[in-house]
Amino acid sequence: RCFVSLAVCVLARHTVAFMQSGIRPLSPESFRDRGSLVKRHFFQNTWADGEYMDRQFFVASTLHVLLPAAKRNAQLKAIELEPTDGRYIAFLRPGAEEVASKRWYLDEYIAIGKTLWEAESDDVKKLKKEANAQGAKPRFQGWMNPSDRWQIDKSSVDMALLADGAIQRLGSRQEAALAELKRVLKPGGRLYAIASD
Repeated sequence: RCFVSLAVCVLARHTVAFMQSGIRPLSPESFRDRGSLVKRHFFQNTWADGEYMDRQFFVASTLHVLLPAAKRNAQLKAIELEPTDGRYIAFLRPGAEEVASKRWYLDEYIAIGKTLWEAESDDVKKLKKEANAQGAKPRFQGWMNPSDRWQIDKSSVDMALLADGAIQRLGSRQEAALAELKRVLKPGGRLYAIASD
């Protein structure tokens, strides 16, 4: 009993000193605010981020509706301009019903961009891994000069993708990129532009 009284007395003394110092204890609201800050800092743009998950689901479901209706056993070709991590490659492949019926396949993935000259950069390794996971053969082309043509045949591409930030990364090459897209896309080919705004 004596020990408990002493502990209460010491605790009371420290609490009075703490309150007199001008520092106030954290309220439950501040813990909630701090939790959301920590979540935003550490989990932003990961699967633990609810907003990121919602955005990914929206993009996946929208692209699924807009994917081409190809002939049976067709092998389609897709290109992506100024890619970073290949997170949308999986959304360019057919859904489960199409795969089961062997309706069409994503056969080739071509990435075109300024930094793709370095064949073994980390970005290229990520893109290769994502393309291979979808069963697509990856190909990479560096493209810095707007007057250069892509090494892709005319009217040979089924789908083209501009992911978040690709337009900004193209910079002064935007007009040339759109002209090249027009050249390489098949009649009825699809151009997908994804913006995070």
